[in-house]
Amino acid sequence: LAEGGASRSRIRVTQDVEDALIPLFQFAVFYENDLEIAPGPSMILSGRVHTNTDMYLQSENSVYIESYTTAADHIYHGRHPESGKTDSYGDVFIRDAVEEYENMKSLDGSWLDCRDADWVYSSLQRWDGLVEDGDHGITELYLPVVSVGDPIDLINRGAGNPDSFEHDAGLKFVDGSVYWKDGGGSWVDVTTTFEDDSILTFGSFFNYREASWLTSYDIDISKLNASAYFPANGILYAAHTDNDGGVIRLTDAAELIGPLTVASQNPLYTLGDYNSINKKSSALVSDSYNILSNSWNDYLSTGPLSLRVASDTIINACIMTGNVPSRNNHYSGGLENLPRLLEKWTDKNLTFRGSMVNLWESQQATGIWYYGGYFYTAPNQDWAFDGMYLDPANLPPGTPMVNAIQRGRWIHQLAS
Repeated sequence: LAEGGASRSRIRVTQDVEDALIPLFQFAVFYENDLEIAPGPSMILSGRVHTNTDMYLQSENSVYIESYTTAADHIYHGRHPESGKTDSYGDVFIRDAVEEYENMKSLDGSWLDCRDADWVYSSLQRWDGLVEDGDHGITELYLPVVSVGDPIDLINRGAGNPDSFEHDAGLKFVDGSVYWKDGGGSWVDVTTTFEDDSILTFGSFFNYREASWLTSYDIDISKLNASAYFPANGILYAAHTDNDGGVIRLTDAAELIGPLTVASQNPLYTLGDYNSINKKSSALVSDSYNILSNSWNDYLSTGPLSLRVASDTIINACIMTGNVPSRNNHYSGGLENLPRLLEKWTDKNLTFRGSMVNLWESQQATGIWYYGGYFYTAPNQDWAFDGMYLDPANLPPGTPMVNAIQRGRWIHQLAS
């Protein structure tokens, strides 16, 4: 009883909390480390965008983000402080709850980000809770993609590493040999067949970003389709271990006969259209991911950029790959360069449908990002999340999961 005989009431406040495992490829963009988005040409991103650390958003022209945008630490407008690049002031539009684009730029010309004194309130008003960071209570999404160690163990060799894709593969290219898992689960050496039938050949080309010649295991996907050795479980693992500078390259891969995840501890390249005909569920998991257009020619790889002119190319795949982070006044290249390019793409279309995930730093392809010169120029980026992956039945083989805590509404009840 209160003074004067008045009764006191107690109120119980509870919140619905859902602990869920979410497939990584149901994010349009997922970064374990700092996420930088700073495209030159206009870019549209559909699907959920998340980083477990800081997010830096800007554009030279415009960028449109169409879904829930979250960072476990902070969301900034502008460049990463270690990028060595100046800020750009193109529009950064993010959709609100009624699917209208709202700019990070305010009417007075300032930018609404975590440095604003009223950031939490103002961002909730502008985007209806669809743009949130650590100040709003967003926390790191736990990555149970490996049982022990670091996420990069997914692509590292299997010896002493229980989390490697090598253990799950139905076909693997390792130690200079090719092994296929038969119906009884035994490994069969099919190297001679793969070389005689030209499913496996060997290439060599120059990469200006890495400033070196590369030797490649070239895997002809059309010939693999026609063989008896397409992996039954849809997982292919490759590790070029013969010498330094070894990479994996997928050729003639416009059509897959079934869902396919390709994982490699090496830099991975696709040559020409990938999975553009009768699209299947697909993932490319690697140290770095590199796109060579339909016009790529190994013999011209050492020539000036004027001889390496790209042509329109289509990629339908989820990618999980490494980058070289911004540090020491060198820009990482940002999300817009997570797929690395080696050609003059000016006025050419690069169409991408899938998901982009960055969980580690590249260990082999460590050349820093440069633009123009002998390196590359940017394409018209027709990039979008592929909504097919929202259906669990359509996820690529072996898709890893993240653990997410979803906070629901608060409930107020009078306690007895």
